[in-house]
Order: sequence, then structure tokens, then C-alpha cells
Amino acid sequence: MSVGTSAGRLFVAEALKVPKFAPLLLGVLAELSWGGWKLVALPALFRSTGDLLATEPKRTLRLFASLSHSDKLGEVDIIWKRTIDIWLCERLSHWQLSSDGVDELRNILSLSVYVEKMPALLVGIVQRMLDAPDAEASWNASHVNAAWVLRTCMLALAESKNGSWRQQVDLAGWTRTVVQRWSWSQCALTGVAVLVQSR
Repeated sequence: MSVGTSAGRLFVAEALKVPKFAPLLLGVLAELSWGGWKLVALPALFRSTGDLLATEPKRTLRLFASLSHSDKLGEVDIIWKRTIDIWLCERLSHWQLSSDGVDELRNILSLSVYVEKMPALLVGIVQRMLDAPDAEASWNASHVNAAWVLRTCMLALAESKNGSWRQQVDLAGWTRTVVQRWSWSQCALTGVAVLVQSR
């Protein structure tokens, strides 16, 4: 522990000055359950979150999603919550369907508990995906498709503890649209079925 709190602290501080390296190192330390994780690495990571998201957004987001999945984030402070909330809201408000966008959405949803406006942002994405042109052709061509996004966002809405989305959504309208335009897609049908059952 003495090594972790002295030399380890200096090593983590120096690593955080190299944004390409820091998320990789911290991910490895968390995975190895390093003894100085909670006392040294995690507080340093929280303090550097804004800078890391600005310089290495993809790696940093992936790191936080991994830490969330493995319950290694622990107690987060209000400053970190606000930093994550603002950054994730900004990303989702401009989110576009693409290979990078799908990976990013998957990681963002892992942190949805920290984003108060998440349901409203997901409703916006679902609305755009419901109107996506050539959705079936896109489904046949690639894993990057509107059907997967519909299912993923609808399941996230169904699991949301913040039920405010129910006032923003015409669920009957969504159901009609999915049945009329997306009946070929098991993903879309599953998503809307789970959403209807969650009411």
C-alpha cells in the first residue's frame, strides 16, 4: 500500500499527462484490482475526466463504461457527475447513426444513470430512427442499423427509473409505425413490445 500511495500516485499522475496512455493504464489497473485503485487511481481519474474526454473521448468513454459494468466506479462525486452529465448530453444531442455512433451509444447507455435527461434524449433518437429511410436495406447490409438502435433505446427507456418519457411519447403511434414500417425487424418489434409492457 505504501508503494501504491507514494510511487503509484506519482506514476498515475504522470500517466494522466499522456491522454492516449492514461485510459489504457487505468483500465488495466482496475481490471487487476490494484490495491491503490480506490485511494489513488480513481480520484485522479475523476479529477482528470474533463481533460480526458476532451482529448481522448472514445477511449475515456470506453473506460468509464467498463468501470461501470464491473462496479469499479464506486462513489462518484457531484463534480464528476456534472461533468459526465454535460458531456453525455452533448454527445447524444448530436448523435448520428454510424459505426462509431453505435459503439458510442452502447458505452453511453452504460452510464445512463448519471444523465438526468437521458430518457428525453433517447426519445429523440427513437423518433429519428423510426423515420429512417431504407431501414431494411441498411439492416441487411450492416450491423450499424436503425433497427438495432430502436431496440437498444426502447429497452433503455423501459428500464429507466425516470418515467418522464411516458409524457413525451405517443406509444400507440410508435407501435403503429413499428407494425406498419418495421414488421420485418425482430429488433424493432421486441423493443416496442417491451416498452408497451413497461407501462
